[in-house]
Amino acid sequence: MRESISLTGQFAAVDEILTGRENLVLVARLRHLGKPGRVADDLLERFSLTGAARSRASPPGARPCC
Repeated sequence: MRESISLTGQFAAVDEILTGRENLVLVARLRHLGKPGRVADDLLERFSLTGAARSRASPPGARPCC
């Protein structure tokens, strides 16, 4: 059961600091996946988001106020 539970960082303190790729690497590490950088790159490629890999995951002002 524990392996099938994941997390969704909707209001993480690092949202505005990390890029999309860094965010994926963080989640891969938290899930104890091997080669987290490779996992992140594979996901970015799979969803055609390689161009956005260096963008911040949550631009300032993108979060709802409440």
